[in-house]
Amino acid sequence: LTEQVVFSDPYKVSEYNRWNSPYLDQDAEAVREDNLLKLEVAELKSKFCERAQALVHGDLHTGSVMVTRESTQVIDPEFAFYGPIGFDIGAFLGNLILAYYSQDGHADQANDRK
Repeated sequence: LTEQVVFSDPYKVSEYNRWNSPYLDQDAEAVREDNLLKLEVAELKSKFCERAQALVHGDLHTGSVMVTRESTQVIDPEFAFYGPIGFDIGAFLGNLILAYYSQDGHADQANDRK
């Protein structure tokens, strides 16, 4: 599932893809049309499949990390697998970056996201 969600679906038309339409329609199309990008992603997918370096969470994002003043805990390990040692850090940082840049698309008069 991780392989599909990270390395396949974002680069083609898929029922699972979501974006703020019509604002990002051109950007989504540009990703689907970029053959050089798809070639680079295919190389990363190959490395992802071949490098079982460590046990990784597999679905690490901001919703999987619970933080209080006393502790930090990671939940939902059902997608854990042996994979590239940097996968979780990259997934988490990517989630933070996407969340930051998507704020304007979620704002409305009742919630300006500030």
